Amino acid sequence: MSAYIPIFAQGVLGKSPTEAGFMLMPLSLFWTLTAIVGGRTIGIASPRYRTMTGMGLLVIGMAILIGIGRESSDVFIYLAVSLIGIGFGLAQPVFMVVLQTSVDWSLRGSATAVNSFLSTTGQTLGVAIFGTLFNVSIIQAFSDSKLLSGYSIDPFFQSGTASRYGADVQSAAEQALANGLHLVFIGGLVCAILAFFMTFRLPKVRPEDPTN
Repeated sequence: MSAYIPIFAQGVLGKSPTEAGFMLMPLSLFWTLTAIVGGRTIGIASPRYRTMTGMGLLVIGMAILIGIGRESSDVFIYLAVSLIGIGFGLAQPVFMVVLQTSVDWSLRGSATAVNSFLSTTGQTLGVAIFGTLFNVSIIQAFSDSKLLSGYSIDPFFQSGTASRYGADVQSAAEQALANGLHLVFIGGLVCAILAFFMTFRLPKVRPEDPTN
């Protein structure tokens, strides 16, 4: 989502690059703070309920992004990004701890490496799949529109350059970008819902250390 929220802010909401960067800031801020606090209190709450809470907040954040339109207030962007950051911050440390305490000491390095590898692979595949979905949607919208068929896509990613082509063309381009990004957000919501239901497979209590 960190790749597409700035595009939405600049191309659809008409924000400057600086404003778009500020809109993304709560994601990193709350992710870091929640991970720090959650890591220090990881033995208090059940791994299942903690990750359910985190993934539930992620689902809510993605649902808010889907509902945001061209006339929406900036508050909804900040709220959605904050919830996504808190959700990841709550869940990710728990995944690592549950994984490490579920295997023998001799396998913890391998388990951690596999977790990092799958995380990186998932991010790579996610960017590729969502990027393809977004590009196909935008290309199709531009080719089908009488106003946009003669224009390149690139100038419309920033409102400063898009305004040169007139209000009607800019409005059509903003709508095309919004529709394409909403497809990405819907895909993110589907993934978040799947992750939420997968948390039911986690233990209710923290697994015992295999060395004990």
